[in-house]
Amino acid sequence: MSFIFYNYYTIEEEHLQTELFLEMKNYSFVLEGEEFGVDIVDKKSQQLYELLMDEHFIYILTPLLEDTQTLMKITYPKSHYDAKLEAIIQSLLMKFALLTLITIIIALLFSLYAINPLKKSYDLMQEFIKVGKSDDPTHPTLS
Repeated sequence: MSFIFYNYYTIEEEHLQTELFLEMKNYSFVLEGEEFGVDIVDKKSQQLYELLMDEHFIYILTPLLEDTQTLMKITYPKSHYDAKLEAIIQSLLMKFALLTLITIIIALLFSLYAINPLKKSYDLMQEFIKVGKSDDPTHPTLS
């Protein structure tokens, strides 16, 4: 079950990165909103339209229309990204705890169901032994 939740977490993380990338790419065309920051940087051998991370920001680089020497850097605070990841982790941990509790309850109920015939068999055997001892007066009894 842990593997399933880890796999689900990686899928959610990729989904969050893809969603953020698409929002940043759209923002580079319209520049409307206050969620992202904009900076102009010198063009180097950096890849365009790829989600990149540093210690403080997540960003993409986009070309400017008329300037071939500079790039536009669309930034998103890494702390906001980390907060979204933490919310995903908290949600998954709650689901994991709930499903683990349900699994334990089902396992306990099944074990009680499975052990019930054994208990009945044991009680029947004990009763048979008691009846057999009381019918035979020569049989020594255990005291």
